[in-house]
Amino acid sequence: MSNWIFGSKATRHEFEKRVSGKKWPIFKHTPNKIKLRKGDKIIFYKAGKDGRKFIGTASLGSEIISENVDYFVTLYDIQIWKKPIEVPTILDELQFIKNKSNWGMYFQGGVTSLPPEDYKVILSKVSISPTQKK
Repeated sequence: MSNWIFGSKATRHEFEKRVSGKKWPIFKHTPNKIKLRKGDKIIFYKAGKDGRKFIGTASLGSEIISENVDYFVTLYDIQIWKKPIEVPTILDELQFIKNKSNWGMYFQGGVTSLPPEDYKVILSKVSISPTQKK
C-alpha cells in the first residue's frame, strides 16, 4: 500500500463535486498514475493562493479507470478536516521536501508520492475535533 498527495487548484465547488461523487480525475500526463492501487491512502492538498494546505484524507477505491479519453480513480473513507493544516507550519518535519525554500515544486503534477513517515506526521497534526466524513 502506498500513500499519495492529490494536489489541486480546483475551486471549492469543483473539489466538493469530486468528493461527493467519490471520483477524482487523473489527467493524461499525471505522474505516478499507473502506480495508484486500490486501498492506497491519499491526503488532499489545496494549491494556489488560497491554498498551500492539506485539507483531508481518503482511500482509493480503485486503480486508474479509463473512460473514453478521461481517467479517474474512485474514493472512499473521505474525511475533510474542519481545520486544514498549513504546509509552512510543518515544513521542517516533512522529509520528502528536501529544498525547504522552494517546497511548492514538490506538489506539482497532481499526484505526489508520500513516504509513510510523512503521512504519519501530517495525520498527527489533524485537530482532535470531529471531521466531516463523506
